[in-house]
Amino acid sequence: MISTLVNGVVQKPSIVDAIIKQGVATAPLIEMLSSGTLTAPKHSWLNDRYEDAKDNAHLELSDLDENIAPTKTKTENISQILKKDIGVTRRQMSMSQYGGKEWEYQVAKKGKEHLKDIEFALLGLGHVGGVFSAPVAGTATKAPRMGGLFYFVPNEQRQDFSSDKDGDNTTGILTDFSMDTLHSFLEPLWLRGAMEDDTFTVLLGSKLKQSVNRVCADYLVKDGSGKADGTFNPTIQKIETDFGTVKFRLHRQFAGDALADKMLAGKFNEARIMYIERTSFGELPTTKTAKYGRYYSDLSLEVKNGDMFASAEGLK
Repeated sequence: MISTLVNGVVQKPSIVDAIIKQGVATAPLIEMLSSGTLTAPKHSWLNDRYEDAKDNAHLELSDLDENIAPTKTKTENISQILKKDIGVTRRQMSMSQYGGKEWEYQVAKKGKEHLKDIEFALLGLGHVGGVFSAPVAGTATKAPRMGGLFYFVPNEQRQDFSSDKDGDNTTGILTDFSMDTLHSFLEPLWLRGAMEDDTFTVLLGSKLKQSVNRVCADYLVKDGSGKADGTFNPTIQKIETDFGTVKFRLHRQFAGDALADKMLAGKFNEARIMYIERTSFGELPTTKTAKYGRYYSDLSLEVKNGDMFASAEGLK
């Protein structure tokens, strides 16, 4: 429980740290990303991509190349406000439910739900146009909405494996996951050269993870690991590919319909959650016979180098 947090709502750096300690599995993406501070609702930064290899032969005596084009480009995102309200009547506070006091229980429960909502936003879920949608600036009647991780994946590193019988990628028929599709997914990311240690973390849902296990079934039989208590572990967590080591990590949001056919690969610690106001919790004044509180966050997502991310969709 995080009831101890209620008595110290001004704790720094963030209440998020205390909530995560209750169970990292609740918000694995927040744990994987670093963080920073914002001072404006629109956040911008500069990207500087690696140039592709080219012929670079010169004479022994040659002129200075004065036609050097700028390589940096500006990228922007919008800060999004998230809140989670709690309300408990005086009668409920006097009762002991779920093995503890109702207020403390609700504070802990809503804290974890708030983190899930943050991860929902970081993945770009909630956009009408899907997870690849651009950030949306707020108005007096429209809430601002940040662009998620999928939005910052460069177009050439977005792989769509869905197809129809003619293979024109229009009807959304899913393709079976295979080592070939995995390599096709990772190769554009590898070609950019941004993943210098050739280690890829891949987020995916439970159904696609089952497909990964099936494709690697022979490996499981030959090299499957056993636990100290003698339990056999028939799951694949990490494999070697032509392009480097791939670490698979389940994420609950990828089990939903919007992301069930998708994978996201990258260096997640290179992306940052940028806070205008770090996640806080406070009690709210009221004249009613109840106690109210609110979790509040104002944050955006910064992907310093989109070349470190790739996406795949249309897989089963």
